[in-house]
Amino acid sequence: MKRTKMKEGCSLAELLEEIEANQFAMALLMPEHQVEKYVKKFCKNGIDVEQEEGIKMMANLFQVSEQLMILRLIKLGYINWLY
Repeated sequence: MKRTKMKEGCSLAELLEEIEANQFAMALLMPEHQVEKYVKKFCKNGIDVEQEEGIKMMANLFQVSEQLMILRLIKLGYINWLY
């Protein structure tokens, strides 16, 4: 597992607050019910990170990066992060 360094001068509480804020933003930008709708529409055979056309289409619809879309799909359980 890769260790990430905390920003210099950043406390653990600040880091946890930033993580929580990022998760809130993801939920706001990509509501679970909308993600579910598009997963059913674009990824009928499941989500394959290697064949990412469905992920690209959803990222475009939500106007977010593919990386952020993947993180949201992981958070919602559509992608196993140990993939």
